[in-house]
Amino acid sequence: MAEKGSTAPEPRFLIGIDLGTTQCALSYLDLRAKKREIRTFQIPQFVEKGQTACCPTLPSLVFLPDDPAAFGIPPWRKDPGPMIGVFARELGAEIPARLIHSAKSWLCHPRIDRMSPILPWQSDLVRDKQSPVDVSAGYLRHLADVWNHSMAADDPDLRLEKQRIIVTVPASFDPVARNLTIEAISRSGLPVTTLLEEPQAAFYDFLARHPKTLERELRGVKTALVIDIGGGTTDFSLIGIEWPEASDEPEFSRLAVGPHLLIGGDNLDLAIAKAVEARFYHKGRKLVAKQWLSVLEQSRSVKERALGDADDASGKARFTVSGAGSRVVAQSFSEELLLSELREMIVDGYFPAISSDERPAEDAGIGLSEAGLPYSRDPAVTRHLAAFLAEHGIMPDAVLFNGGTMLSQVLRNRILDVLSDWRGGVAPKELSNPHPMLAVASGAVYYAMVGLGIGHRIKAGSPVSLYLGIGTGKTGRGERHIPEQVMCLLPKGSEVERTYAVSGKTFGVDIGRDVAFYAYFSPSAPKGESPGDLMKYSARRLSPLPPLRWKADQTRPGEPGATGVKQVGLDVILRETGWLQVVCQSQDDGSFRRELVFDLTPEEEAGSEATNGKSLTKRQLGQIKKIFDRMFSDAADRPAFNQMFKLLEEQLAVKREEWTLPALRALFDLTVDDGRFLAGDDSRMAWLRLVGYAMRPGFGAAGDDARMEKLMSLWSTPP
Repeated sequence: MAEKGSTAPEPRFLIGIDLGTTQCALSYLDLRAKKREIRTFQIPQFVEKGQTACCPTLPSLVFLPDDPAAFGIPPWRKDPGPMIGVFARELGAEIPARLIHSAKSWLCHPRIDRMSPILPWQSDLVRDKQSPVDVSAGYLRHLADVWNHSMAADDPDLRLEKQRIIVTVPASFDPVARNLTIEAISRSGLPVTTLLEEPQAAFYDFLARHPKTLERELRGVKTALVIDIGGGTTDFSLIGIEWPEASDEPEFSRLAVGPHLLIGGDNLDLAIAKAVEARFYHKGRKLVAKQWLSVLEQSRSVKERALGDADDASGKARFTVSGAGSRVVAQSFSEELLLSELREMIVDGYFPAISSDERPAEDAGIGLSEAGLPYSRDPAVTRHLAAFLAEHGIMPDAVLFNGGTMLSQVLRNRILDVLSDWRGGVAPKELSNPHPMLAVASGAVYYAMVGLGIGHRIKAGSPVSLYLGIGTGKTGRGERHIPEQVMCLLPKGSEVERTYAVSGKTFGVDIGRDVAFYAYFSPSAPKGESPGDLMKYSARRLSPLPPLRWKADQTRPGEPGATGVKQVGLDVILRETGWLQVVCQSQDDGSFRRELVFDLTPEEEAGSEATNGKSLTKRQLGQIKKIFDRMFSDAADRPAFNQMFKLLEEQLAVKREEWTLPALRALFDLTVDDGRFLAGDDSRMAWLRLVGYAMRPGFGAAGDDARMEKLMSLWSTPP
């Protein structure tokens, strides 16, 4: 019941939202129902033009049409807007430059401004782009709109924003990504809620399904490993289980979380599509963009067959591609691959049977990925798992699989076999999960029940330690700050809603000037760490965060101590919502107090000629010309034109988004007059992409007027 004098009714529903990389889901529990059970909300969405349907998940896809009104207005909206969900996928297959996907992965990208409108990435068709934060907020708004239309049409007290909501995030999300998720929730119009780690949510779902049989299910289990592999990410967590002698109930604690790995089902789809593309290429068929997307779409269903439970070693998968010309039927062509061949490629490539002492290859080439995202260099999940378990010195007794990719019994068996080998031939127990695509949302509801005193709580706290850089190391240079030491601000495992202060240590800052503190985090912190502890900086152990800043103009005129040097201390609080709050305040009279915020504006780093403002050297230009020569050669292994950007990035050792203005213009000058590119459709398209990219934004460098005139004259000349 509501407190006396309160006008706001207590929430009727507990809500769990899985804001996934490739799928979103919403579960709920009606607190007034006679039989309290967690249910999956069937999410209304467009499935084709003018037609809506309810589905258990919402694909995390946004299509930005030129004319939204042309596709109709759904009953839960008053005006047209972007397409979200199933229909967005269909439209995006036709016009991929208007499709936004993997927004959640962009939230944790350290080298871009995640608050800026950058998506769809590198699209020239969309004028009003969206930021990763806004895209995430859009998914939440869609869930709120359809819930309110379906469940609260006759009672405003049942609106989603008036319920108790838990939103999940990867356990490996760094503090900035967590703060940005809370920002997305706020922008969606929902109340700022509690964040819950996805592997924990999956384990909470397991607890919810076994309220009376936990002792039987977990007999002999001291440590459970949660492996959560969805469409875009891989997440590991270790859960400790204890049975106190004085209690019949177990106690749970989250012991460790793994690194953020951009490896998921989408990578497997890409691997299959690349294999098919190579087959076509060796037969003289070069796929254009639309044909490639068709192969990729077919790869998703073929993956499910190849990794299915049936032992279909002799089965084949046929890939059919429509011709690019006008005679579509006559020009269609196909290719067959053995399912056993594809299964072997996926299982051995992404889940190889390795020894427990193998580690991810740090110097391997970038795997199959989407341009711009920092995908894992080594795609082998089992190598990352070996490194994670070895780092924490734990070999699990049981495994809980979660995520759409873990629907495959083939993949689960491979991981169990690998773990069995690491455990000396003794297989870990597999904990049941009948709905790995819905468990996270369901578990989030159970966590909300725990807040009401129902069920078992997993003791967690902060999944990482937060550090402050002290001094400047010998390798620090230019814009790249490398500290000599780091000081602990927030130890791993810190409790929520508790202030952690660095006692006995103050910092002298001129509060009349901009102030920056360089922050770092680590999921593998020393045991027994306390605020104020110092340790030597290690690039391998510590990951950088954006600087914590305040601007001088944030100091209000007339405020005590608005200028001059102040001795300040730092307080850190991990809020119940998951928000990381860092406060700087004066130590004398407490008159000066400021909350520091992460500066998400990317900083340029020195050290590479392609990024430090210099143009390309003669040697680099010569190497690039050799790449072009190979593309136009008659060699059987000549690279395809659609690989040009990748080859240039490898040659310059810098991602394209980091190429500076002089480097871009040097590429333009080298490419624009190379007439070989204009001789064929594929090469002409590659030429247009490169010269267009190299001339961005069309001004700013000496000679740009002449370059633009040259480009326009070539554009107007027929091929």
